[in-house]
Amino acid sequence: MTSLDWLVPVFEQFEPRLLMSGDPAVAALLASAVVVDVQPDQQTRVPGDIENPTSPVLYKFVAPAAGKIQIDLAAVSGGIDPCLVLFSDTLVRLAANDNYTRGSLDSRLTRTVAAGQTFYILASGSSGTTGTFNLSITSDPRDDYGNQADQAHGLAIRANGSAAIGGVVNYTGDNDYLSFVATKTGLATVVIAAAGRGGTLVPDLTVRDAEDQPVSTQVVGGGELGAGLGANGDGAVSFSVVAGQTYYLQAAGAGGSMGGYTVTMRATLAQEFAAA
Repeated sequence: MTSLDWLVPVFEQFEPRLLMSGDPAVAALLASAVVVDVQPDQQTRVPGDIENPTSPVLYKFVAPAAGKIQIDLAAVSGGIDPCLVLFSDTLVRLAANDNYTRGSLDSRLTRTVAAGQTFYILASGSSGTTGTFNLSITSDPRDDYGNQADQAHGLAIRANGSAAIGGVVNYTGDNDYLSFVATKTGLATVVIAAAGRGGTLVPDLTVRDAEDQPVSTQVVGGGELGAGLGANGDGAVSFSVVAGQTYYLQAAGAGGSMGGYTVTMRATLAQEFAAA
């Protein structure tokens, strides 16, 4: 018998048909679950305490974005040897871990997830141990471009000084950074538009300078980016650039919207660019 086997009988009764039957034991267990609000591209940590070896703690979370989730149980005090079991939303056992590496009592699981998937985590003390622990859930979302200036993707500039690129706002809060260096002083114009099917993106665009500070822009045709400009919520901005300076284009979704987009940069007043 492994250190996790004693947990299995607790959940063997929770077949999908029982979840649908209104079994009071199942309902009570699910009602006791501690809900963990996991945010994309962040680590969420909550403290826990096993006071009774026969009373493990159940947690519930929803994957905030497609990608990977890492779950850690780390001992804090009391001599606990924490172990964890991961279940689906129908309480199908997916994975378990106790002591993820030699010389450590802590437990860890990593899993590829889809956005919106619900999971349950059962935290307990191996071999009847008790004490306090920290549960950490780390979201590592799938992303096409970096979310900050030092991870910016350099735009490929055509011979005529224009550029075009596609991207995806993969999750709420995703910020795609693109970069370029101006070779002449003048006025630049950038167009951002929603693209692809199935998305809800209302594109928003922020232009930033080399210090990652917002640059003053003017929306072409009036209005406001992120307010649904055009039939697909697209829009264009113009802004002044100085030769030799680096600029960043930060593409995002207004109001938490997600989906594909295209960014097109064209040079005005004989403006030319070089890739960052």
